[in-house]
Amino acid sequence: MSPRITCILTSLALLACGLAPHPAKADSIFNVNSTLDQIDADTSDGICATAAGTCTLRAAIMQANRASGFGVVTIHVPAGVYKLVRPRTATGGELDGDLDLNAPVIGNPQIHILGSGRDTTIIDAEQIDRVLSVAAQRRAIIKDLTLRNGLAVGAGGALLNAGDLTLDRVDVRDSRATGYGGGIYNATPATGNLSMTVVRVMSNRAEYGGGIASDGAITIDKSQISGSVATASGGGLYAIGRWAVIRNSLLSDNAANGGGALVVGTTTYL
Repeated sequence: MSPRITCILTSLALLACGLAPHPAKADSIFNVNSTLDQIDADTSDGICATAAGTCTLRAAIMQANRASGFGVVTIHVPAGVYKLVRPRTATGGELDGDLDLNAPVIGNPQIHILGSGRDTTIIDAEQIDRVLSVAAQRRAIIKDLTLRNGLAVGAGGALLNAGDLTLDRVDVRDSRATGYGGGIYNATPATGNLSMTVVRVMSNRAEYGGGIASDGAITIDKSQISGSVATASGGGLYAIGRWAVIRNSLLSDNAANGGGALVVGTTTYL
């Protein structure tokens, strides 16, 4: 038997035995059915399943991180309180701490995380870490849910974005960062691109940008930043990055030593 035929037969045998990896592809859909914070059992099979056979939010994100192609990976998150209970380790990877939307491995698929409503779908970090981080080169849309009770040593109490992120009908609240962005930190002028529509950023705290701090490009529309505190400056918003656009929005009841509502150090459109 020729080496080529042997190779083909070996590959077929691996496929028949289910040994070849089947990573998730773009246009995959994962339906979360457990509020527990458990990891995916096998990230090479393209199936959202923990060791218990359930699809958790963390497991779905782990699978979505490995999707290839240029379409969309959709994660449906039903009503419930999703508590993050896996304390952050020194490595700070996707297995513990916050939920990580990592950079794509192959292609540039977009991840959509869709809740059932910000009053009913709640992701609660319980102050073990921030709630969510989005890596550079990752495109994502998050809709109809709440991010709360994040705590970051550094930046982004609830959310740190270094990619291309859209928030739609999202609440970001009750979170704290020791440095920048008690609710949200939109990182790095080169890559951080954040678009917010009908978003409420409430009751957050940081040194700079109690509600939001932005080093990238940020667009805020039909949104509210309120009840946030900066111990230095920019109680509601601290924007010094590429540019900032704020329209049809309300900044109220924020406080800081300088710039209770906002501090801007970049081209800004109101």
